[in-house]
This record gives sequence, C-alpha cells and structure tokens, in this order.
Amino acid sequence: MGFLLFLLGIVVTLSVFGYPVSLNGVYGLLVIMFFLQFLSAGSTPLGYVPRSVPVLLIGFAGTGLGILSCCIPGFLEWGICLLIAVLSITAGAVNMYSGCVRIRWTRLLRFNCLLCGMLSAMFGVNMLVPFVSPFYVGMILLLFGGSLCTFGFLLNRQDTTDENTVPAE
Repeated sequence: MGFLLFLLGIVVTLSVFGYPVSLNGVYGLLVIMFFLQFLSAGSTPLGYVPRSVPVLLIGFAGTGLGILSCCIPGFLEWGICLLIAVLSITAGAVNMYSGCVRIRWTRLLRFNCLLCGMLSAMFGVNMLVPFVSPFYVGMILLLFGGSLCTFGFLLNRQDTTDENTVPAE
C-alpha cells in the first residue's frame, strides 16, 4: 500500500507541473485501493473485520464507486472526497494511538508510526478543504507512501530479529 501511495503522490505532483491528470480519477484510484485492501485483507481504519456477506457487499460497492469516479469525470466528486477524508483521518488517529501504545517497538518504529498517522490525518484534512492546492496533496501522498514503505521495512526487520533472538534461561 505504501508503494502505491508513493506512485499516486508522484502522479498528483506531476499534475501540478502541467501533465494532464484528472484528479477525480486519482481520487477514484485511491478509493479503489482503500476498498481493495478492505476486501482482500479485511483491513479497515479501525482494525480488522472478518469476511462476511455484508463486508463483501460494502467492499464491492465502494470499489464500484471508485471505478465510476475514475470513468465519469465529476461523478460524486464531493462524496468521494468526503469518503477519503473520513477514512484518512480515522486511519491517522488509529495509527497515532497505536504508535503511542506499542511497548515492544523501538523509538524509530514509534516515530514512523506517529509520522504515518499525522500524514494520513493531514491528507484527510486537506481533502476536506477545497481550496488546497493539489501540490500539497501530492507531497503528503509522497511522504506518506515513503514513510509507510520505511515502516514496513523496519517492522519486517524487527520481526526477523525477534525470531533470531534466543530467550535467556
């Protein structure tokens, strides 16, 4: 997810420099990424949800809205922005809380988790404010994607070091 957000940030940043990019399509892609993550892993901003028929229906409906937003310019533009904002702010708040609560994490992991949460919340607030330049949205997506990639690398490194340590007897 972090790498995809990083690429999405590059696309939005390129739109500032004159490359023809539809921001409605970019926002639709972001909604599709959120709901595909929801469908595949059951991951929501508030935690994991077991797969069931209502969860699948919500996931398919959200993905369908994202696809329609990509294909039809201006379709549910304010609704899509509001959905992205609510999901991002909620995910950011949960990330900031979990970054403060984790005991076994190193300081670098906690800092990265707090940074991801703050950037996610900032992105959500920028989606609610209509006069914000797309450049800021692109930069936040770039930073968020990069910090998520770093977070995944650090978390993977900590998991491998935890497996290789031998408990003291």
